[in-house]
Amino acid sequence: MKLIRGRQTTREQLSRRQTRDTDSAPEFMLKTQDCVLGMRALAAESVDIVVTSPPYNLGINYTNYNDSRNRDEYLLWSLEWATEVRRVMRKDASFFLNLGAAPSNPLVPHELIVELKKLFVLQNTFHWIKSITIQKSPGEHTSVGHFKPLHSKRFVNDCHEYVFHLTKEGIIGLSHTKPS
Repeated sequence: MKLIRGRQTTREQLSRRQTRDTDSAPEFMLKTQDCVLGMRALAAESVDIVVTSPPYNLGINYTNYNDSRNRDEYLLWSLEWATEVRRVMRKDASFFLNLGAAPSNPLVPHELIVELKKLFVLQNTFHWIKSITIQKSPGEHTSVGHFKPLHSKRFVNDCHEYVFHLTKEGIIGLSHTKPS
């Protein structure tokens, strides 16, 4: 899990700073380490945004993590790191959680989000469509994106993941304008 810590800066403030003095850009830290230990070293309410895609508990062979925990262990572990996420988040912070599943185990994201309701409000749900077939012109189609072959007589190919937008109170405003 990666955590970015920084101060909130508007695009206009950043633009003015960069034209005045290139050494005045916003400061941030990017660390790669055990997320729970790393967050415990951070001050409470010091983080503006958290974006993460933790292991999905689908049996992937990671070097330093057991991705085949039983469901209860996985949910408890997730509550442990999520409790630290909540502690370090400012009141007006957003937490974006990317989760996927496997056709044989489709409830993982839903079960985790139900557990995280103990700590957060689910403000938005985004569906990240990882592959799609589009019609370029009449009779001409093209498929783009990430395809994972599925060799099963029981399941269809799962070509999306979730990005859950969690907040402390469910009242965080979002910009609906396209960046210039």
